[in-house]
Amino acid sequence: MLRHRDTFLAQIRAPHPSLRAGFGAIATLDYRPSFEHCVAEADAFLSAL
Repeated sequence: MLRHRDTFLAQIRAPHPSLRAGFGAIATLDYRPSFEHCVAEADAFLSAL
């Protein structure tokens, strides 16, 4: 996980439009966090490793 952490974080911090479209297409049940919220959560978790 650590090997690709910086690349992954760079990609979600400056997402390609297709990443946002794919995120928006995820089927969820009664839970709809924003893309920005998910980026912040992933950033916090991975940065703490």
